[in-house]
Amino acid sequence: MSYKKIVLINFIIFFIILIFLETAIFFYRTINEKTNLGYIKTGELFKKIDDDCERMKSHPILGHIHDHRQNCKIIDAQILDNLVVYNYKNPNAKIIITLGGSTSDGFYKNFSAGKTYPYYLNKLCQKEGKCRVINAGTGGYGTSKELLKLLTEIAPLNLNISHIISLNGINDIRNYSNSNLLESLKTPYLDSNQIHMLKNQKWVIKNKKPFYLFPNIFSIFFDLELNLPQKKIVDYNFPEQNLRFNDNTDIWKFNVGIMNAIAKILNAEYIVFLQPTIGLEGVQSEFMNIIGKDSEIVQNTLKDESYIKNLRETYKKLKEHCENFSFCLDISDTAPPSSKNVYSNARHHNQKGNKIIASEIFEKLKF
Repeated sequence: MSYKKIVLINFIIFFIILIFLETAIFFYRTINEKTNLGYIKTGELFKKIDDDCERMKSHPILGHIHDHRQNCKIIDAQILDNLVVYNYKNPNAKIIITLGGSTSDGFYKNFSAGKTYPYYLNKLCQKEGKCRVINAGTGGYGTSKELLKLLTEIAPLNLNISHIISLNGINDIRNYSNSNLLESLKTPYLDSNQIHMLKNQKWVIKNKKPFYLFPNIFSIFFDLELNLPQKKIVDYNFPEQNLRFNDNTDIWKFNVGIMNAIAKILNAEYIVFLQPTIGLEGVQSEFMNIIGKDSEIVQNTLKDESYIKNLRETYKKLKEHCENFSFCLDISDTAPPSSKNVYSNARHHNQKGNKIIASEIFEKLKF
């Protein structure tokens, strides 16, 4: 047998082994509900990593933060580390800090072309020149992450802050940040990614793609998960363990109370607004006599019975807690679905909806 034939046969055998390993690991990841990396080459899931405005990286305290690399272009704003500082005329204007999740996130452009409610809130501020907005919202954050961000990134700043406001609720529904109920109640300030990193002493790399070819094989050596696997919901009937929190809404109640106390130390007023979202009982679930996209979104959302049940149970308790706080305002009926089409999807308003929300919030602020 010639040398060339031996090399060719070995190459074929090697390639077959690679294909076999890639296939085996691909099915292993699928069976174990791990993130789909694609087969043979990196899948479509990792397109966000190419976007300077959507790319995230792991953070030891906050779980994840934006990895914009100073390349994300934001309308009428500048980037200051992980904050979006909207343009202003009066340097002595009082500062409003906005906390929240993807509805507030000033880096995101996919829901409302970057025109979030903080963007419109800043526009309203500029009309009178009495206030300006710094947006600290981050996609995926609930009140646990908002609290940590307030402590780690807002409190150290020497700014003339008058208000710290948060539009939240949707990311505080049960099983959102961790599908394991017991874990979420014992460690509410660690999401599933952080718990994975802590247990395995393995850093989760979110801001890089797996190798273009054979991503499943390389995933053995590099923890390049965009997000960790969404395991089936694990709700334990666990024995009493002297836990402070009975459910996710207890955590919300504790978090907003602590944020209110921190705001006072910073000589600012804290206000939490219960955010509107499709699927809530009442006007946010109505679709009769509505023409267009909003009607379709509502009908499709209502088909997910487990999500609707979780959402409504959470908001029922959040509303009860909110009534007992002087610093909490329920605006969950604001900007409901209509023929004007104010929603981008079930969890996010578009530009029209955000403008309505901003006006509602601005009316509640006192200067």
